Amino acid sequence: MVAHLLWEQGVAGSNPVSPTTVLPSPPTGVRPLHQLEYLDNVHGVVVATFDGTVLEVFTDQHGSTTRLHLRLLHLAVDGPDRSGRYEVKMTTQPSGRGGGTTLFVPPEAWPQVQAFVGAVAQAVAAPHA
Repeated sequence: MVAHLLWEQGVAGSNPVSPTTVLPSPPTGVRPLHQLEYLDNVHGVVVATFDGTVLEVFTDQHGSTTRLHLRLLHLAVDGPDRSGRYEVKMTTQPSGRGGGTTLFVPPEAWPQVQAFVGAVAQAVAAPHA
């Protein structure tokens, strides 16, 4: 007996067939999407995105997600400590105690994280319309 995969048989599958839609390129003037992925000392894998307005941070350690709007965002970077690690606080309060997250960045990931945090910090510092 030989098993054949559905697409080899020309069968569409159990879901209704729907065409694939190709989205157009973003219009001129759309803010770039900044992305980051690294292995955090505390959170495990961290994936972060920033579209110029909303910062999103996803971690695999506890399956947590943090979303912060640019107008409520406060950034603070401490480090390096004696081991070369950096601490990046992204919160809704200047004191660092509001909603948000703290990233613990090992030295080898710092250049990549620093570029991402720099893009976010530049947007935070820019005048808001």
